[in-house]
Amino acid sequence: MLVLSRKKNESIVINDDITVLVVEIRGDKVRLGVEAPKETSVHRREIYDAIQRGESKPVTPLNQDSNNFNKYLSSGNYQSAIELVSSGYKPNEAQMKIIEGKGIILNRLEKLVKGEE
Repeated sequence: MLVLSRKKNESIVINDDITVLVVEIRGDKVRLGVEAPKETSVHRREIYDAIQRGESKPVTPLNQDSNNFNKYLSSGNYQSAIELVSSGYKPNEAQMKIIEGKGIILNRLEKLVKGEE
């Protein structure tokens, strides 16, 4: 196993097409942003294990949009988040709190979600 040290906003690249970014470090928790091709599955270990055991339901388009929206917010890819909302995706309550907590950077996204733009 390769073990690497990274600080906030530092990343690693895997196979030229996967980037893992340290988004936030809070106490003993590290938030990671993962950019990968659409055909690449990315899961937390416990989800992956459940899928391997056949315990997971297939991802629906709505769940995929939600997963993508979370990925865009955590990686700072706000333009893609805006495009997803513009195409009709409605963020859930937890996602709205993240949007509101980001402040002025996501002002346009917040307006789109609330139907003000």
